Amino acid sequence: MKYNIERNNKSAQEKIESITKIESSQKARDIIDSATSYNSHNKAKEHKRKKYYSLYLQEEVIEQLELFLQEFGENKENRGDFIEKAILAMIETRKSLLLQTLQEKINKLR
Repeated sequence: MKYNIERNNKSAQEKIESITKIESSQKARDIIDSATSYNSHNKAKEHKRKKYYSLYLQEEVIEQLELFLQEFGENKENRGDFIEKAILAMIETRKSLLLQTLQEKINKLR
């Protein structure tokens, strides 16, 4: 079996050039910098005490969550982390909606 060594060398050279272009691009450097800062921020973040709670959730919800985390989950994000973030986000959303509603009622009273 004969191999076309010249062709293989060309493709290897092209691969090296494309890797060099990618490594030298500003976008790649920005991604590396953001990943580095994200990791250092997570290491520096103080670990808060966590407590175990039992929640009853529909199986379909957990299945959707698992699929979502497999496709789009952040680095080593698990169900507990995701649910914790979701609860905190919902609390903030509800607070802002409640504040808006109260401000509208106050304005009507004036």
